[in-house]
Amino acid sequence: MKSKINDFSKDFLTNFATNRKYRGLHHISLILFVLGFILTDTKKNYIGNWDIYVNAAMFNYFVGIIYLNMYVLVPKLLFRERAALYLFAMAGVTLGTYFFFLSVEYSILRPYELIQRPFNIPDMMVNLLGFCFIFTVFIGPSTFFKLLQQWMRDTNRIHELEKATIESELEQLKKQVNPHFLFNTLNNVNVLTQTDPERASQVLTRLSDLIRFQLYDSVKEQIFLNADIHFLTDYLNLEKIRRDNFEFSISTKGDIANQLIPPLLFIPFVENAAKYSLDSDNKSYIYLSFEVERSILYFVCINSKPGKKIKPQKSGGLGLANVKRRLELIYNEKYTLDIKEDENIYQVNLCLIL
Repeated sequence: MKSKINDFSKDFLTNFATNRKYRGLHHISLILFVLGFILTDTKKNYIGNWDIYVNAAMFNYFVGIIYLNMYVLVPKLLFRERAALYLFAMAGVTLGTYFFFLSVEYSILRPYELIQRPFNIPDMMVNLLGFCFIFTVFIGPSTFFKLLQQWMRDTNRIHELEKATIESELEQLKKQVNPHFLFNTLNNVNVLTQTDPERASQVLTRLSDLIRFQLYDSVKEQIFLNADIHFLTDYLNLEKIRRDNFEFSISTKGDIANQLIPPLLFIPFVENAAKYSLDSDNKSYIYLSFEVERSILYFVCINSKPGKKIKPQKSGGLGLANVKRRLELIYNEKYTLDIKEDENIYQVNLCLIL
């Protein structure tokens, strides 16, 4: 719950700082900030209405300086990595503003002061330090806001770019999995057309169902788990048709019907199991299990290993490498994959937080 609140706060702050529809509120906030700071000084310094005139002049002047900083100095200097020149420019603006105010005070406002202070250098230096602090209080927040705004925009741009890159990579991975599966299946059909045409016809019928699934379901971002299990059933039935002394089972437990998953997520494991369980002399098998418990999906794939030792190959092949990459991209740290094997079996245990 706390994470959702933090995400909402973060999204709202980003949206408020970067969305152009809130620009009016930005300007109103800035004006109220300057106005509130000036009005905190309630002490009367001049006769008549001159305090009002001076405060109004200071308000307009500081608002102008802040806008100069936000829309000229920061974009032209800080955003272009010219920080030293920016600091030099701000020092010039600060000193220029101070001596401008000083000249106005002694040349125009002095006759209207309630208490006329004598001109001396030490007081002027002390006043300069105080003015630099006040000037920083005015300018600092506007600089910080522009930097924060630019940082948020850059972060959003990078996030969108990463998202587009990930989506593109996922599409490429899916396209790599599909042809790999079709290539294996068509090879099986090619063999059967020469040895058993009737069984080859059965394979082609089931293959058409698989291709229909790939055309209409695998292109979706998510599909129902039931549909993917049906796809795996068709695939294993194809294996059973072309292989003697082979059996498989698929067991399900929990709320399987309502779960959504990325398409073609499990077929690389099953393909791998079919490939490495092939045994012409002994009985071979593949057992699949799907269990959903408290929004967690447990998938188990167990296959037998042939009695005769086969030449070691790179683990998993292209399909398994792709599915591992897809798991990283889609689920990030919300999955665990554990692969075990001994002399007789090869077992895949996959846990997904849905």
